[in-house]
Amino acid sequence: MLRFCLLGLFAIMVGCSGCSAQRTYRGHYFSNFETSAFTPEGSTESWCVAGSQMSKITDKTGISVSADVVLKGTLGKRGNYCSLGAYHYILDVQEVVSVDNIKPGD
Repeated sequence: MLRFCLLGLFAIMVGCSGCSAQRTYRGHYFSNFETSAFTPEGSTESWCVAGSQMSKITDKTGISVSADVVLKGTLGKRGNYCSLGAYHYILDVQEVVSVDNIKPGD
């Protein structure tokens, strides 16, 4: 019986080896008509952003905006996302924790 329990636990762990849990991310957000991107603090790589929560930022400024943000979300697996597959990751935002230095874009 113990063997079957251990096999079941192993199957669950292997099945979720690529899963990404919700985390808190701090960085810079930029959005315009064609792009919605997040650059994590201390990184130069931008990620595609998805999630209806981002409208809390863009609704305040119109079409184009940049801001320093803290977000809670889930990072997708490496792939090709958004604007012609230009981003290697997608961040699905579940919560906008804070927004600072909001600036309308050009």
